[in-house]
Amino acid sequence: MDCSNDTGRVPDDAFPRLSHPAEVLASVSLPGSFDLVSRLLETLHNAVQSTTSTDVDISYIEQSIMSAVEHSAEKITVRVS
Repeated sequence: MDCSNDTGRVPDDAFPRLSHPAEVLASVSLPGSFDLVSRLLETLHNAVQSTTSTDVDISYIEQSIMSAVEHSAEKITVRVS
């Protein structure tokens, strides 16, 4: 879900488009995956750094992404030998 462009900035129109996928990811069962958690955290970082959208829009997106991170991370198992 990396919406950044060549400059590393997120385009102004990316966050309205991100709200629906973030909501869906927060509401479905996700696999436990380090790669998925990493991508979600990267997307969350971009949302936190954004100053383009209203606080309410960003807060909802951030909460949805954090929920998706939690759902995926809780399913990650690490084998210790």
